Amino acid sequence: MSGDVSGGVVGRLAYSPAEVAAAFGLSRRAIYRAIASGELRAARVCGGSRLLVPADEALAWVERNVQEPRPIRAMAAPVRRAVGRRGGRPLGAAMAELEGSGSRGA
Repeated sequence: MSGDVSGGVVGRLAYSPAEVAAAFGLSRRAIYRAIASGELRAARVCGGSRLLVPADEALAWVERNVQEPRPIRAMAAPVRRAVGRRGGRPLGAAMAELEGSGSRGA
């Protein structure tokens, strides 16, 4: 997505919201929401019947929203609770039974 001029050929200067959505792997609704909130700038052309997002604005929008990676925290071991036969978690009880029978049979 760029408006570069190379070899006398003009690249795309603007894209429709649907094209921006496809290029970034987002829904059209997400693009229209970003435009409505003022997060992504767009221009109304052709008497207001057509909405276009300038190519450089689409790229700048993504750059403004780049997330920095967060450090990975050490995960604690999952807590296993004993569940009675009439416990509120029948799948957990069944899994506990299966895990228990698998270790005895070996």
